[in-house]
Parts: sequence; structure tokens; C-alpha cells
Amino acid sequence: MSHRRVVRAERTGVGMAVCVGLALTFLAPAALWAQGASGGSVAMDRAEPVSMDKYAYFKRVSLDLTGEVPSWEQLAALEGQDDVAEASIDELLAGDGFLEVMEDYHRDLLWANVSNFQYIQFPWDLTRTAVGPNDDRHTVAYMRRRAVYYRGAEGDDENDSIPCGHWPATFDENGRPEVQCDDETGRCHEGWVWVDGPYWAPNDSVKVCAFDANASEFGENGTFCGGTGSRREPTCGCGEDLRFCDWPYDGTNVQAIVGLSFNQQLMEIVRWVLKNDLPYHELLTTRISFVNGPLVHYYKYQMQLASQLDLQPAPVETLFLPEIPFDDDRFVQVLRGPEHSGVLTSYAFLLRFQTNRGRVNRFYDAFLDSFFDAGK
Repeated sequence: MSHRRVVRAERTGVGMAVCVGLALTFLAPAALWAQGASGGSVAMDRAEPVSMDKYAYFKRVSLDLTGEVPSWEQLAALEGQDDVAEASIDELLAGDGFLEVMEDYHRDLLWANVSNFQYIQFPWDLTRTAVGPNDDRHTVAYMRRRAVYYRGAEGDDENDSIPCGHWPATFDENGRPEVQCDDETGRCHEGWVWVDGPYWAPNDSVKVCAFDANASEFGENGTFCGGTGSRREPTCGCGEDLRFCDWPYDGTNVQAIVGLSFNQQLMEIVRWVLKNDLPYHELLTTRISFVNGPLVHYYKYQMQLASQLDLQPAPVETLFLPEIPFDDDRFVQVLRGPEHSGVLTSYAFLLRFQTNRGRVNRFYDAFLDSFFDAGK
């Protein structure tokens, strides 16, 4: 059977035709082998046609387009047909299996894996530790790298572990935590407070050292508490619902979740082009993108805390971001600014290829089937 039935640009649109054409490249190796008379496999000349009955052909197409063999119902539908009908191919193209196959194809094509970056600097990592004597033990969370600036003594540095005390915090008339100082070590410790509804677990509560639980958006010196300039400001903490800080416990690794969300954000653009049967070039030119709860939270509250990465400005202004809680991983469509261009300005692409030369070379290799030669 000819493959011409599958490539139908005039009916399915340029985008779908290109993607189907890409999928059909997977069929070529299978056509190089045929079953010999003795039951063994024999190599065939690449130019020599290979004969397949309609069932074998449909199985091959189904595997390539959906990653699955046809169901008994799909095979039974071929009874009475001389050949595989276009409607049977359309059914494969319209299913989620085709989207998943093409998503995997583009993930490999664009090397979409940026989950190993440090999206929040170490000083804003919450560390969990036990404090207090054995008969009054408490597990508290605190920012270990910043603790030296409001609990430390002379000679201490950011590598020292200086948590708060094991008692509930008290506050002075100005709302500052009251401290108890140790004459021997020179360190001063405040107590802990319960924080209800931290952003990563809105139905839970966590004990946090009072200095670190400070919910202020700005420090007393005017410093924005969600930026790197607040590193040594003792009146800045993790902010309301601990929104500025990283939490790597209880199966919730905030930075890993953000990285995986950036990976999937690129794939959501691929899915959008395919599901809407758009021209393939939309993948490279559209301003449409997608965000989920972790990305909305990151854009709003943590983007300025990235380590050795300049991710600003966010692709969508805060005013236009949907209200999605961090624990909602469903993706919602948004419109980026006019400077954006499809997957080529997604964070997954820009972070994976961090030089202009690397980005251009990947574009040439992935979409033009050639290598970028800067000398030409």
C-alpha cells in the first residue's frame, strides 16, 4: 500500500502534514526488512518495494503515530475494505496517542530538559532541623544561609547552622521577635511560630523560626524581600505564606517542580499547534504559551531569586497572569509579549541553549536539517 494516503496536506493542514511526515520517517527502517520464505528476516534493497497487507500496514502506522497497536475493534473495522480507509488514519491522528508521540519527538528534537538549574538561590532554601532538649523537641524550618545575620555572633558565617530556639516566639511592641542571647556563644535566638497554609501545601501548617516567617514584602530599610538584595536584611523573611522560599521536603521539591514545569510548558505549545491543526510554523512564531500553578507562583514571587540566571522580565506581566495556586499543575493558555516567538523564546529552549550560536545551531539542526556555519 502506498504511503500517500497518510500525507494529505490539502486536507489536514500544513502543520499536521509536516508532523505526519516526520512520523512516517520512522516507517522507513521497517521497510528494509521482509520475511523470507524460510521464516527468517532478510535484508531488502532500500529501493525495493515491500508488500504489506492492510492489517500489517495499519498496525505499522498505528505504532508509529500513536505508539500502540490497533485494538481488535479497529482491526475488525478493516473487514470488507480493500485498503485502509482515510477515516481510520484520521482516527489515529485525532487521538491523544498521536499527541504523545509527537510530544516525545519534539522533546528529543529540542533537548527539553532544564530541571537541574538552581531557580532559587541557596539563602532562600528552608532547612528543617530539630531543636530543644529531648523532653521538649521541635522540628522547625529556617533559612540556614541567612541565619548568621540575625542570630550569629562574631566569627560566624553563612555555613554555620544557627536555628531558632525550641520555644514559641514572643514579639515586642514593634512586632519584632524577642530574642534570648547566650553569653557563652554570643548567639541570640528567637522562638518559632506556626505558619498556616504555606504556598506548597495550603491545607497544612509548618513550624518556622520567627525571623524567617516574617511576612513583610519589604524590609524596614525598603529592600524588596523577594529579591537578592534582601540577603542580609534581618527584617526580611520568607514573606506571606512563605512565598519567597524554597521547600525541598515531604515529596515537594519546589525548584525541581519549576524546572519540570518549564520542560512541559514547551510541550504544551507543541500540543496546542497539533490539537488545533495549525500550520507548523506556528510552533516557531506564536506568542501563545501556557502556565500552571508552579510557574505562576515563580513568575510572581521567586523569579528575582534565580542563581546565576537572568530570567527577567517574565514572559507575561504579573497583571495578566491567571490566579492559580502552586499546587495546581494544570496548564492554562496565556499570551506573551510581541518579542516572543514560539518555542524559540521559551525558557526550556533559552536555558538549554544559553548562547546565540548554540540556539541558532540547534534551530538549523532541528528544523532545517543542516548545521549552522558562522563563516558563511
